[in-house]
Amino acid sequence: MAAQDRYGTFGPRLRGKGPLGTAAAEGYGGLEMRVIRRVDHPAASTTVRELMGKSTVRAELRQSLVDAAARMRVHRTSVLAVLDDQAIVGVITERDFMRAIADGRDPAATQVSEYMTHDPRTIEAGKLAAEAAAIMIKHHVRHIPVTEGGRVIGFLSARDLLALTPWPLNLPIGENW
Repeated sequence: MAAQDRYGTFGPRLRGKGPLGTAAAEGYGGLEMRVIRRVDHPAASTTVRELMGKSTVRAELRQSLVDAAARMRVHRTSVLAVLDDQAIVGVITERDFMRAIADGRDPAATQVSEYMTHDPRTIEAGKLAAEAAAIMIKHHVRHIPVTEGGRVIGFLSARDLLALTPWPLNLPIGENW
């Protein structure tokens, strides 16, 4: 089996574009893309724990959206957990910041509690990733807090689920806008 077949491609060649990991005929500004590693996670048996992000960054209820956004930037994340002691009471994501701005709110004067998702759905770390994907699609969320014994231990994102192979065919793809 050729190396490019072993690492996969994204469909047939289109207008001179090669498989993943090869430069296009026009190039990428001198950058070469390479596949670093192959990730196989069978959808039927992969658990949430195997795919989830292992860190949880926290926001405070009374924290301003500006401070929360700065925390996201520093930690390179797109979701923050809002905790009361160890219990999760909400999450705030990039989408929530966009809603606040679209509503004309001043992010420096607006608190996290005003735009966070209250009482978010969670999933246990030992559950199947395909089950988490179904929940996320059904409820139109891109992140779901992962718990163990009632305590948040990380987040599973839609991006994390891209490692599933093959993608569960019975899951609808897309959003209702």
